[in-house]
Amino acid sequence: MPELNVVKTSAVVYLIPATVLVVGALTGMTIGKSLNSNVDLSALIGAVLGLLLGLLLSRALGRRMARNPELAPRLVEIKSDIEIVQFSNDSD
Repeated sequence: MPELNVVKTSAVVYLIPATVLVVGALTGMTIGKSLNSNVDLSALIGAVLGLLLGLLLSRALGRRMARNPELAPRLVEIKSDIEIVQFSNDSD
């Protein structure tokens, strides 16, 4: 099922870093509240650390998935009948 493979790889590339970024921001905000410090700065630091962690996790999973031959792109069909359409500019 090639469609499922596209969904899996898209989740690794897009959803994992974004989700970990949000979790990092929420965690930073919670830590900032409990320490009575600047909540916005704590959330920003948590978001940056979460994004870095998410990108590292995405990279590790991407490398692992790259070794799976089922996820490798493959040529399914070559279209040999190419229709060339020419447009004329009949403005005088």
